Amino acid sequence: MRMAKCPDLVDFLERATAVYITRYKKIPSKISDLVDGGIIKEIPPDPFGIKYRYDELGRMKASCDANDNC
Repeated sequence: MRMAKCPDLVDFLERATAVYITRYKKIPSKISDLVDGGIIKEIPPDPFGIKYRYDELGRMKASCDANDNC
């Protein structure tokens, strides 16, 4: 069974999201906004191949496909 989240990666992305929110006064709509906004240089790969996205409240969620099926 694969781990649902890689804690270090999630922590990194959540801290980058907080910087984005402080700088732009809004929640990013997608993780690539962190790159486009100059917060991070690139989206680091998850060691387990899990993709991440924001939910409607701006929280980081694991998303294996469009329907969150792993």
